[in-house]
Amino acid sequence: MPKIWTSCMGVKSKIEFDLIPAITRKEVDAGDSRWSQYAPPWWLIRHAMGVAVILPRGIVKPPHRQDLMAYRAWYRSVYISIIPPTHEEMLSHDKILLSCFCVNPNACHRVFLAEHLTNFGASYVEEINWN
Repeated sequence: MPKIWTSCMGVKSKIEFDLIPAITRKEVDAGDSRWSQYAPPWWLIRHAMGVAVILPRGIVKPPHRQDLMAYRAWYRSVYISIIPPTHEEMLSHDKILLSCFCVNPNACHRVFLAEHLTNFGASYVEEINWN
């Protein structure tokens, strides 16, 4: 059963991981496209940062950003709806680290993805902190 950890980019860990996929938009835009389907689109990132964006057709208008629980649920549902439906290649590894530039793991696609992958047999271990 694959085990998944999450962290902010740059956090050091004593764990040796089998896979550290590039799931950030910056890495994908820089040419690392192997895991591009897991990087959130720019419109979703900008919206999460508070920038006014035009939502794509079919995306439900989000709740007000001050209702953090409802907004987090909206962001998670949108993100999960746009990633691939199967994850065999990623889950063929034993120890996986999902990392990105988001400082707050409670509102980040790396955690949403880790939680989602538990539906496919993976185990989400924890967020690795800066300590």
